[in-house]
Amino acid sequence: MDSPQASVLVVEKHPLMREAICAAIQDDPLLNVAAQLSSSEEANSLSDTHPSVILFSLEQLTWQDILSLRHLRQNQPDVPIVILTNQNTVEQEKLAVEIGNIKILSRSVSCSEFIDALIHLSGIQEDSSASLLVDEATLTQSFHDYSSDSC
Repeated sequence: MDSPQASVLVVEKHPLMREAICAAIQDDPLLNVAAQLSSSEEANSLSDTHPSVILFSLEQLTWQDILSLRHLRQNQPDVPIVILTNQNTVEQEKLAVEIGNIKILSRSVSCSEFIDALIHLSGIQEDSSASLLVDEATLTQSFHDYSSDSC
């Protein structure tokens, strides 16, 4: 009997990075790539794809990215969104709390940690790698700490 597979929608601007991310996902028997997009604008036009997880790879958060993330959340309210980023910024954390069900994952994690996090978020298998993800409770606490320190 085949194991259940989780589908991942990949949004990554750079072709080589997108190819590498998709190859890593496809190499795992529990994951498959539902679709791969090169821009946040393309994500807005996607209505017939229903992935288990949305992976949104960002170097720098733009206004178009914010609009796309809001659009994705509105159209797929229960699908976890992972922001894969070089650096976790306060702006990204605020966005994650505002939109909800967004996790932030650093690009510095290993490939196996990255895959384990996607599997965990998809809900097909529980895994301890979930601690690599910044969750809403942690973000809320860090905002509280940040606000207390800056005032």
